[in-house]
Amino acid sequence: MTLSKPKREPATNLREILRVCRDLIKPIRGVSAGSGLNWNKAELLLELWRVADGIGDFHPDADGFVTFNELRESLVDNQPHVSRRIKEVAARDRQWVEVRESKKGEAHHANSHCVRISKKGIATIKPVWENLRELASELFDRIRLTDRRVHLQVNQRILHKIRSYRYDASQKTPPADPVENIITTLKVRRELMTPRVKERLLEGTNLTLEKADILVGLYGVMKFDWPDPRSDEEGFVTFKPLQASSVHSQSSSQFLFSRRIRDLEGADWIEIRKAKPDQKYLGENDRFRITEKGILVIEPVWNKYQELAEDLMEDVPPRMRLVHLQVNEKLLRKLQPPWARLL
Repeated sequence: MTLSKPKREPATNLREILRVCRDLIKPIRGVSAGSGLNWNKAELLLELWRVADGIGDFHPDADGFVTFNELRESLVDNQPHVSRRIKEVAARDRQWVEVRESKKGEAHHANSHCVRISKKGIATIKPVWENLRELASELFDRIRLTDRRVHLQVNQRILHKIRSYRYDASQKTPPADPVENIITTLKVRRELMTPRVKERLLEGTNLTLEKADILVGLYGVMKFDWPDPRSDEEGFVTFKPLQASSVHSQSSSQFLFSRRIRDLEGADWIEIRKAKPDQKYLGENDRFRITEKGILVIEPVWNKYQELAEDLMEDVPPRMRLVHLQVNEKLLRKLQPPWARLL
């Protein structure tokens, strides 16, 4: 969501990163179409292939293996989920990765276990990588090289600020290939979803990230006249614009999104005006507005989010922040078809 004022606040930069990642979901899934990979598997293989190619965020041993813990940290996921992904791509009918076990008979891969991409895995992931490069080239077409470099540098500085031991802020990445802008954007989003960050923002509330996201959207409409989601003169937003503007719940089913709204109404944090009072389920024409109680709950969360953004972009000069914001806004215009902005 773009703040109407002040437009150069670091919180706006972070919000635009999340919006870009939200709108990348569909095209990103498209780059792996036809490969036999869903994005979860493709993402893991891309990490390992980039390491093998010398452009990853960590370094393999002499045999090309990286530890499970390194891969888990890079994917910003928990041990069981990453372990399951590894088992799926290492299965006998695929053999896209090779696993070197440190201990036999464990239910999950231990952090010291090692993994590397196999020749079959490289052959499988290379077309996906080329599709991703093509998508990035299309998105950054007509964006100046100097602006693209700034965009990449700001992403790298944010990552370095979050975890300096993993991300080198002075990393020399070929600026001619915009795929690195996309990769670092996705990595920033991953890092902003860690339990440590969520705990910092939501501590003292009973909110999930998805429910906080809904409240933030309605709060921005009420307090800052945000144009996204579109609202009426009373600050009410209908179902589709609210769901489309969400950066953490857009891909949720209508039923799940409705249930979260109902939960927020039950806590007296959201007011619902139904188009048909007798209708049991929420419909597209129903309207929602944050209440005073909702504002009291979400305002401290928003303030913490602003503080987080200030911390992460402390070393980024205002001019670079502005260029980074402008590039992300151009990406959003390319990712969103004109009809979507009319919702």
